[in-house]
Amino acid sequence: MTKIAMINQPLGNRGDQAAHRALMWLLQQHQDIETTVLSFALPEAVREFARDTEAVTYVAIAPFRKRRGTPRRAMYLPKVSRRLLELIPRIREYNAVIRSSDYVLCAPGGICMGGYRNWQHLWELANALAWHKRTGIYGRSIGPFANHSLSDRVFRRRAIEILRHVDLLSLRDGFSQQLAA
Repeated sequence: MTKIAMINQPLGNRGDQAAHRALMWLLQQHQDIETTVLSFALPEAVREFARDTEAVTYVAIAPFRKRRGTPRRAMYLPKVSRRLLELIPRIREYNAVIRSSDYVLCAPGGICMGGYRNWQHLWELANALAWHKRTGIYGRSIGPFANHSLSDRVFRRRAIEILRHVDLLSLRDGFSQQLAA
């Protein structure tokens, strides 16, 4: 049985929900694939996305409301922060799923890497690579990278580093493909 952990599934719009359902339907066509969808979200938000099937498990992990900067700070000193983050119970729960998976797949969705500069998205990908998991980015747009501040430059450098190390890079538009090249 092949285990896939799906990370960074956007929960905010119907287009992302449709892309998620289509991908889940496609994966379910293979009897030997077991998928766990990991989300830093409240359970009710995940239930709206959930597909009613035995082959897909949905895990909702409480989001970082008080410490929104936690993933951002983790990306500045990734080796140090990885060990420190393991002290947080919800990160241990998240990493247990990552460690038990054969593959990590970044779910289809919006512009988290460039345009919206989502640090948690970046951390989730970096974390999968740090656990030496075969990692893929499926059906995303990445948008332009800003380069105005130190924060912009750190984000851009780490994002490019991640893009170069993933095993599968499937971007949905030509502009994103050019940026990733």
